[in-house]
Amino acid sequence: MVRAQTGAALDRDFPDPTVIRTSNGAYYAYATQVVSGSGAVNIQVARSDNLKEWAYLGDALPVKPSWARTTQSFWAPHVLEHQGTFFLYFSAVPDDADVDESCLTVATSPSPEGPFESSAGPLLCGYEIDPAVFRDPASGDPYMYWGSAGDIVVQPMSEDLLSLEGAGPSMLLQGWSSPVRRPYEHGIEGPFVIYRRGWYYLFYSGDRCCEFPPHYAVLVARSRRPDGAFRRIGVVEGRASSVILSDWSHWAGPGHCSVFRDEAGDDRIACHAIDRREPFLDTGDVRRVMLIERLGYRRSWPVVGS
Repeated sequence: MVRAQTGAALDRDFPDPTVIRTSNGAYYAYATQVVSGSGAVNIQVARSDNLKEWAYLGDALPVKPSWARTTQSFWAPHVLEHQGTFFLYFSAVPDDADVDESCLTVATSPSPEGPFESSAGPLLCGYEIDPAVFRDPASGDPYMYWGSAGDIVVQPMSEDLLSLEGAGPSMLLQGWSSPVRRPYEHGIEGPFVIYRRGWYYLFYSGDRCCEFPPHYAVLVARSRRPDGAFRRIGVVEGRASSVILSDWSHWAGPGHCSVFRDEAGDDRIACHAIDRREPFLDTGDVRRVMLIERLGYRRSWPVVGS
């Protein structure tokens, strides 16, 4: 495993980052809510032209969904651009939530900066978190991946990207429900899928992200299909774990990543990590900043920092 070496891309609390490069060439980053004494930003957004300097733009979702007006729990945004519209998928706690209940939902905007407007209701509620949508370049079919009760699942989406289709989700990787205990996989989340060189790569994270010290890392599996038969790198290569990025230097608990192509066509991976030199916010919560690293491939597996 090659560990990354660079500093923070955005040195502020910016957890669960998704970075996209839009059709006009600009980069946008989205992150989980931030709550402070001065108020709340429901979904954070920042912009860059070069991946070096970032302009913080504030709230991409200034108006809460109608079914989550009294709660303040919005996290794990995933954004994609399709036919002139930007789709924001995220997790939210509904007003009438049972214990630990959360929902997957979507909002849209003609601009990557927002404001995004929520759909009429949630896509799915339960213990459902961290939605990510991927359109298969081979078939054109869209899929949603998410964390469900500590496992990773997938379900087809409608062509308009606004609803789930089919009989229900299919299991991709067992974490919490698995009878096998694997390092960093006692509860997995934050899926992100890409297609490269004939392989579908499923990046995910596991264990404890939001305490200090954390126990959190980036892991990967791959398949020849977008909807199943994913095999972990640890299983394929006979390793103890499937981790491709873990603690290094003063960065602790890197995870919840997204992958995007830069202007040169090279892959980059964005994730958050806790800076051991400044691990806490004024609220006492951990401070998770955004890191961006190069992503290469070795023996048909992704390698961070190459």
